[in-house]
Amino acid sequence: MATAQLQPLDYADSSPEESIQALAPVRPAWPSAWQWALFALQVFLVSMVEVGDDILRGNFWRPNAHEALNNARDVATFEASHGFFVEPSLQHFFQQSHHLWGFVLTWTAVTDLADDVYAFCHIFVTLAVVAWLFVDHRGRFVLVRNVVFLTNTLALVGYELFPMAPPRLASGLQYAGHTVHFQDTMRHVLGTGTLNGTAIAYNPFSAMPSLHVAWALIVGASLLLIAHNPLIRILGVIYPIVMVFTVVITANHFLLDVVGAAVAAALATVLALGLQALAGHLHHPQARLGLCPHTTSNSR
Repeated sequence: MATAQLQPLDYADSSPEESIQALAPVRPAWPSAWQWALFALQVFLVSMVEVGDDILRGNFWRPNAHEALNNARDVATFEASHGFFVEPSLQHFFQQSHHLWGFVLTWTAVTDLADDVYAFCHIFVTLAVVAWLFVDHRGRFVLVRNVVFLTNTLALVGYELFPMAPPRLASGLQYAGHTVHFQDTMRHVLGTGTLNGTAIAYNPFSAMPSLHVAWALIVGASLLLIAHNPLIRILGVIYPIVMVFTVVITANHFLLDVVGAAVAAALATVLALGLQALAGHLHHPQARLGLCPHTTSNSR
């Protein structure tokens, strides 16, 4: 019969301070220049799933605009029939000035902030969090990287199967018996298909699911589950909520796109965890026998 031999832990010759230090987590070494280069390569490859779609669909094989507009109308109709087509009333509410804690909250102030969050936080907050994971939590970085990659891949499948115009580009939408025209707060940046009026085009009909929200959910979950600082964990809860408000108030997404983002991120997480478990079993075949790979066994 095989028995696992475990080495006893002996702290007899250690002082209390040394024992505490031995139990404390060891901070990983700062990545080398070569490791940072590999990090940059991974970020580039993962982001190219989304960027590649914009390049190909925006400049070479444009999606069917008629189908994308019809899908947007179908989504608005579905939300209205189920009682959560609130996007028009949300824009209308903030188009009016409101007094908040002695300040005047104007539509310009709201949209300027929302446009900045949409344009910059999607990239730089995500990049900052994955860099933090790469430096301090290398094992968790691999999992999060895989989740983002799989989320992007699932989103790409969604764009191909269900091309859809964002609310700001949709026409013929009905709300409370009236035609709705969303104000396009980011037209000066995104335009109707080209970036900032340049010849560089992107896929304007990639609204379902919202990758802005999907990435925000992944970032928020990473901060909530991995960070030790309570304030950082609270930010992990707040950030996805801010991004949901941002994509809706700027008319870049319907609420149903937010639901699609949550589904894509959740499914990607399940797939990434499954692949991680499979890789662990293949790397340590002893685990299938219930033995720790670092133990020895004797027969008797």
